[in-house]
Amino acid sequence: MSTYRTIIAAGLGGTAMVSIGVALAMSPSPLPPPTVQLASFDTPLAPVTDLWFLDNNSFIGSAFTPTTLAAARNVNGFDLFRPFGTGGWLIGDGVNAQAGCTGTACNGGNAGILFGRGGDGFNGGNGGNGGLFFGAGGTGGAGLPGGGGGRGGNGGLFFGAGGTGGQGGTGATGTASSVTGGKGGNGGQGGNGGFFGGAGGVGGQGGTGGAGYGNPLDVVPPGVGGDGGDAGAGGSGGVFGANGATGNGGDGGTGGGGVNSSDSTIPGGNGADGGNGGAGVVGGTGGTGGQGGTGGANPGTNGVGGPGGGGGKGGKGGTGSTAGGTGGTGGQGGTGGQGGTGAGATGGGAGTGGQGGQGGTSSTGAGGKGGTGGVGGTGGSTGAGGTGANGGTGGTGGGGGAGSSGATPGNGGNGTNPGNNHNGANGGAGGAGGSGGNGADAA
Repeated sequence: MSTYRTIIAAGLGGTAMVSIGVALAMSPSPLPPPTVQLASFDTPLAPVTDLWFLDNNSFIGSAFTPTTLAAARNVNGFDLFRPFGTGGWLIGDGVNAQAGCTGTACNGGNAGILFGRGGDGFNGGNGGNGGLFFGAGGTGGAGLPGGGGGRGGNGGLFFGAGGTGGQGGTGATGTASSVTGGKGGNGGQGGNGGFFGGAGGVGGQGGTGGAGYGNPLDVVPPGVGGDGGDAGAGGSGGVFGANGATGNGGDGGTGGGGVNSSDSTIPGGNGADGGNGGAGVVGGTGGTGGQGGTGGANPGTNGVGGPGGGGGKGGKGGTGSTAGGTGGTGGQGGTGGQGGTGAGATGGGAGTGGQGGQGGTSSTGAGGKGGTGGVGGTGGSTGAGGTGANGGTGGTGGGGGAGSSGATPGNGGNGTNPGNNHNGANGGAGGAGGSGGNGADAA
């Protein structure tokens, strides 16, 4: 018989003796001597080699089936009969939330009472807390589309680092009925460190903004890209632990592309602007502007193609505590429409590239760099005898964001050299770079 069985048997035997003593003390009169009757003289009494609670070499016996034991467990993996290991309630790491979870089941499980790391969250669920004495908090789950990230779990009560906050979910893509892209979800807050020792968890990164709607074959104008989500704050550190850093801001979404024109007298649609970057320790990058739509074709004799649409403006970089985000790149200009044949035919003019986004500002660090201007569109081509159009002008670079006193501001991005030659036409000139940002006045 193993050691634990000996201990259990001794404990139960001692309890039984105490119970008998109590019963005898409470009896009003002595019990009559029992009458002993032997049922058989053929088989001698065999010595007891095991007890009922060790039936089939099992402490719980065969009457306890997996179905009855399952009732002692909950959705986060708690198991009354598992004190140690993953999911152990005494010493062990918390159980990670599983794919397909909903609601509170997406939270990571807490670690064991004494030691262990908290489990990770899922689908925006929070991370589990570390053990009472030692253990780091679990990581918050990344958010669902457009949803916030989960909070990081707290470190152990005495010692342990807080868990990292989850990243915000990507914003929803724009649709024909709701063209603007959805905002990215905010990052989750970092968990707190242990009371005596443990750094706070890093805040989660903001989610990327959703792309704006854009279908060049549709009549619905394009949508602006969604703004990036803001970063989560860092968790508080313990008495001897540092506070956690704030996360980075999410990037802005891409603007939708312009609608192609089917009429040479109507220019192609302009691309939509990119979304702005989210705020964080480093601001998120602005979204790229949408591409301009193609000009309408005019394939007849001496036909003149329609002009292409302009590219969308890049989104503004997000505000950052240590560095502003970079402005988004301007969208490419649209292609000029196809011209006809003959000496009087010309291709449609190319669309101008979109302006680069403004760099993000920073209160204590450098301003963000301005975004690069968009590429100019391709000039329209023609049939035999016609003259191709010049390539479009590149977009102007975005201005740099203002930085703190004494910090170097961001530089404007350079315009890019645009479109291809067609039938001897010239490419368009690159756009001018944007001006750099100024430092703020001294405090």
